[in-house]
Parts: sequence; structure tokens; C-alpha cells
Amino acid sequence: MSRVVIQGNASGTGDFTIAAPNSNTDRTLTLPDEAGEILTSSGAVNVDSSAPANSLNIDSNGYVTRPNVPSFRSSLSTQNITASATHTTILWNNYSNASQNLFNNGFTVTDGKFYPPVAGLYMVHCILRLDLIGSGYIILTVRKNDSTSGSAESYSIVQSPNATYDFISGHLMAEMTTSDYFNASVYTSTDTNWNVVSTSTFMGYMIG
Repeated sequence: MSRVVIQGNASGTGDFTIAAPNSNTDRTLTLPDEAGEILTSSGAVNVDSSAPANSLNIDSNGYVTRPNVPSFRSSLSTQNITASATHTTILWNNYSNASQNLFNNGFTVTDGKFYPPVAGLYMVHCILRLDLIGSGYIILTVRKNDSTSGSAESYSIVQSPNATYDFISGHLMAEMTTSDYFNASVYTSTDTNWNVVSTSTFMGYMIG
């Protein structure tokens, strides 16, 4: 039979008292089969029992760190020439290049769509360089599940862009499940032959 040993500290002089509450109910305190100190907390901290020891860390300055934050940063491996005056999904195909700080940490990427690994609140950003737009205006939409309802997308527009090159950006924050996805599309009102340049980027991360 296992034994419970309460051992004092020979150097200390304080009394540690185990006090019972005012209750008429029998209670059992089951000690874990673990070594270490008892964690004291004013609130719940839920960590999966199979998670590594450093899954969540709060240092002496109060900074909270996580070793694995769902996030991505992508670009295009080559210039993508769009020959259509319609909303066109940008097919991000460069997201696994450590030397360029491109990654898809946890995200699944299919046809320009980024699926998060866990449900939560996410923020995404898109910055496009577009070359050789000779007329009209350009629209960038950053979307959740390709929605264009006006409330589920981020909508950016530039009137009469520079004919040599111009930039447009968009941002979106959304609650996501693992079956939801982010993507970005671009549209021109009149020009049908222009470039989305390879230095364009699409990135996002989990807020919480």
C-alpha cells in the first residue's frame, strides 16, 4: 500500500496548516503520480496532458510565449499574369522557403486557400504589387471562405493606379474553424493584361 508522508523543513519555523472547509460532505484529494510542486492559480489553465512541458511559458517579466503558433507567410515563386477583368484568386505557391522567411506553420494550403490547424481568432494581411495596369481601377479582397457578402471580406480599391506599378493592401480578422479558409482575390475594371508581381505577400497568424 502506498503511504502519504508529510515532511517539514528543518530550516523553517513557520506552521503550515491544512484547513478543512465548512462542509458536511466527504471529500477525497487524490495526489497525481508525479513529482513536483503544487501549482497555485486563481484561474483555470488547460493544457493537454500529452503536450510538451514548454507548451505555455510566462517569464519573470510577464511575457507569455508559445513554441508553436499557427501562422503563415507566403509569396509567389514567379510573376502571375492575370488576363481577365474578373475577380481572380491569387494562387500563392511559395510558402516553404526558410531563407526568405516564408512558411505555413500548421496551415494546409490548397489552390491559394489557407486552412488553419485549430479553431480560433485569426488576423491575415495581404500586400500586392501590380504592374502594367493601364486603365480603370483595381480591387483587392481578402476573404473567409470566398465570401463577398461585404461583412465577411476585406475590400480595398485603388482608382487610376500608376501604369508602371502600384501597391494595394487588405487585412481581415475572423473567427475560423479547421474547415474554414482564407484567400485573396484581385480585380481590374477594364485592363485585361497585367502582373501580380512575385514580391507580393499574404500572411496571417492566430490571435487566440
